[in-house]
Amino acid sequence: MVVLLVALAFLAVTALLARFAPSTPWPVFTTTAAITLFWMWLVGASGAGAARPSDIGALTYSAITTAAVASLFSGAWIIVAALVPAGRKPLWQFIALVLTGLAFIGAGIAAPAALRDGQLDPLAHSAVAATGLMGALFAGYLAYGKLYATVARSWLDAHLHAGTGPNAVVVLGARIVDGKLTRLLQRRVDLGIDTADRIWLAQSDPGWGNDQGAAGLAPLVFSGGSPSRGPAATDTAEAHVMAAAAEAQGVSRERVVVEDQSTTTAENFRLSAQLLEARGVAEPYVGVTNSFHAFRASMHMRRAGIDGHVIGGASGSLSAPFHTLREFAAFLYEMVRPV
Repeated sequence: MVVLLVALAFLAVTALLARFAPSTPWPVFTTTAAITLFWMWLVGASGAGAARPSDIGALTYSAITTAAVASLFSGAWIIVAALVPAGRKPLWQFIALVLTGLAFIGAGIAAPAALRDGQLDPLAHSAVAATGLMGALFAGYLAYGKLYATVARSWLDAHLHAGTGPNAVVVLGARIVDGKLTRLLQRRVDLGIDTADRIWLAQSDPGWGNDQGAAGLAPLVFSGGSPSRGPAATDTAEAHVMAAAAEAQGVSRERVVVEDQSTTTAENFRLSAQLLEARGVAEPYVGVTNSFHAFRASMHMRRAGIDGHVIGGASGSLSAPFHTLREFAAFLYEMVRPV
């Protein structure tokens, strides 16, 4: 019961952080703790521990079992990420992912098996402690990402209802191939247009006090300076390709701003904000990307000192497991070396 109460306490902390500091990394860790402790409680409460050796403590058994489940979960995800198409994945990357996934799965199987002898195997249980911790963090990252998506959507709806913004939409770029949008990037453009349409419709309401006509409506910013890749690659920056796609869908050119110098998410926000400030467009802004990227992108938005949130749409491809795994790896890296 104590374990469950502590899990609920961590869940409450997550709720508070999601309310007051949603774009910080800390909710990921409190979510991880809540999920881990709840699973440990579930193992003990379900009677699964009845088969444990008498010389293995109940808490130890629950912890090892939980770590094993986390290892199996993350190992399976890594294997799937290796197998799904995600651009031109180099052979070394495919091999590394498969071997890593198998190592996680192996640790998840070996640790509980070692308990059957009534002994704590230092090698097996050290391995499952490491893989289980990483798997639990991954589960916490996924879970909080879902919660952040709800926070961001609620924030957008509240501002639209109150007539307080957002005052610009910033669509984050991604790789283009042979001078064309990928399905993943097309989803970002589509969501950006849909979001801008909602804002423009709200701004047409007299309650917003917007008397500047079309030129005074919130600009739609396409951000990204990387050129095309592929056999028919061009030097055209991704932002220009996105803007052309938006105009082909009926978006007026006077509402579009092109930021074509950035090559990272951090630069997307920083350089876009500079363009908007030069045009006299005040914050808050709303960022637009794919769902797997939204939470980490929001951390970059916060670090740039920009008031706003990031919403994400579907990737529109089978590559989502791979991209999600890559985002998690980038999250861990940026915790050690903030950009």
